[in-house]
Amino acid sequence: MDARARELETSAALRREIAGQAGALEATLRDGALAWQMDALAADVRASGELLIVGMGASHHAGQIAATVLRSAGLRVWALAASEQLHYGAALPVRPLLLVSRSGASIEVARLLQRGATGLYGLTLDPESPLGRAGAGIIPGGPERALPATRSFTSTLAALLLLAGKLGVAVDARELPPSLEPALAPLPRLQQAASLLRGVDAIAVTGRGPLAGLAGYAAVLLSELTRAPCLALEAGQFRHGPFEAAGSRLGVVALTAAGGTGELVRRLADELAGAGSPAVLIDAADAADAAADAAVAAAPSGDAAPSGDAAPTGPAAPSADGAEPPGAGAALRVGLPRADEVAAALPLAVVVQRLAVALAEARGIPPGVPLHSSKVPRVE
Repeated sequence: MDARARELETSAALRREIAGQAGALEATLRDGALAWQMDALAADVRASGELLIVGMGASHHAGQIAATVLRSAGLRVWALAASEQLHYGAALPVRPLLLVSRSGASIEVARLLQRGATGLYGLTLDPESPLGRAGAGIIPGGPERALPATRSFTSTLAALLLLAGKLGVAVDARELPPSLEPALAPLPRLQQAASLLRGVDAIAVTGRGPLAGLAGYAAVLLSELTRAPCLALEAGQFRHGPFEAAGSRLGVVALTAAGGTGELVRRLADELAGAGSPAVLIDAADAADAAADAAVAAAPSGDAAPSGDAAPTGPAAPSADGAEPPGAGAALRVGLPRADEVAAALPLAVVVQRLAVALAEARGIPPGVPLHSSKVPRVE
């Protein structure tokens, strides 16, 4: 297989992982062995009143979302990067500890397992990994077949939301897989969003509450797929210095939902757009935008693929519904059906994945084909 054929197959594997996430969520949520593990962990968390969630990359950001959600239930829950726990957190007396790793085999995971901590639980996709063999809960579906974390992230987050539901958070697990349907349906404004962000030098991703953790995931994924420098900022932090970077060279992706602090994030996104930043607001609260996109999707001109196939042709090309690029002071809104910050995290993650693919294509980069990265880091 030549290099171009390998690139095409790698990108196709990424698209298949993205498109199959609703089914993967269903499998995760109905898996009896995983539910048993979450029951045991929930019992330990109730007994201690606290939990430490440890992971790297996308696994860490899923843990950040879950930690915020669980704190809302009155529990003392923290999320730390596994590298920080390895070198600076050994004396922390927090138990139980949940070690989350899609591969179950990264260098940080291996070294933490060697310590043999008590009260240790795990989540992984690979039952044959060191973490899997140590008795971790196994997320069904097997190891991810693409390098970027897509299915592994949403399935891991679904498992953590299942845990949250067992600990008193209002989570309807039955609604999680169907919530991905609008995010996987045609969203014509994604192409306009990719066009808007195509020429920026860097991208800042922002949100509040659970969606601040999602912003961390989005920044990692956008960096990985588009090769552009991306950073995550909790939305309130923007007003404590980073707003000075606003302008045409800094793109912004803001994540928000109904209720909570959503209106604060919307206002920030529009102010950044007003300061000259190409800004995209992915919003699970704007019913009008969601309805408009659904109407466009039904028309012959709508984009038919759930991954962003056609690269935009201009720096701010109109979307498939003919809408003009947003004016100064207004972020481009990509709307999803109304949901609160917890229920919106999964569909927003899928839209971010599709935006990352579309933006990679707009920048002429084969989506999911790495230059420097590997699936399982073996070196710190």
